Amino acid sequence: DGSYWLEPEMYEDYEPFYDYNSIRLQWENVPGYNYSPPYTGLPDDIFYYMPNYQGYFWDEGRTFGGHDDFYADSRATTDEVRIDLTSQLTDKWKARIGMDYKYHRLNFYEIIQPWLGEAATIQTFAEYWQDTGPDGLLPVDSGYVNPDVGEGNGRWDQGEEYSDANKNGAWDDFREPEEFSAYLQNTFEVPWMVINYGIRVDMVNYNTQIWADTLGEYSPGTPWYYSDLNDNDQWDHDEEVTVLAGL
Repeated sequence: DGSYWLEPEMYEDYEPFYDYNSIRLQWENVPGYNYSPPYTGLPDDIFYYMPNYQGYFWDEGRTFGGHDDFYADSRATTDEVRIDLTSQLTDKWKARIGMDYKYHRLNFYEIIQPWLGEAATIQTFAEYWQDTGPDGLLPVDSGYVNPDVGEGNGRWDQGEEYSDANKNGAWDDFREPEEFSAYLQNTFEVPWMVINYGIRVDMVNYNTQIWADTLGEYSPGTPWYYSDLNDNDQWDHDEEVTVLAGL
């Protein structure tokens, strides 16, 4: 008769399904295991959402979310200038010449277990700085009393000393490598032969503070150690240098 009846079984009945149940079911399906791993209470326990030894667990209700022990942010901006010129000089000879310049601005920040504070593992393209807070004092310095705001937070704060790698008078959280290439190509064509010849040059400047060297000189692969006698955070010509750490 065209009537349409709604029955109770036509509705979806949502039942609570907690995060730990997925792990519990996985472990119960493994031969030889009849229980799932409990939450131990340790700060690095990956089963933080599992019931503890007393059977208590974290009830998120209807909340979706959580956190990870890893965070990373990577950004790249590139400016490019490119010129290509082609000329048919004669009916047999064609020449091409060109150049390409690229400027990159690379930003990278990665941290593992940030809640550990100074013990957290951090990778960054930022200019080196001393994470001392505005007072510029470390626990080993005389006059140090208590940590100040910003000390050991893994971020540069106003007043903290830093190494100005690009000499712009400001602390930067990025690096600026540059690339340059140029080429000259000739094509000579006759009915019985085609000759292509030319030259190409590719160069890159990473704009780092230390140049790599394969001859055993001062480089990231072969660092030099020195005693900073005047405590100016840089090597002076009258300070002894060695390749052995601790001497």
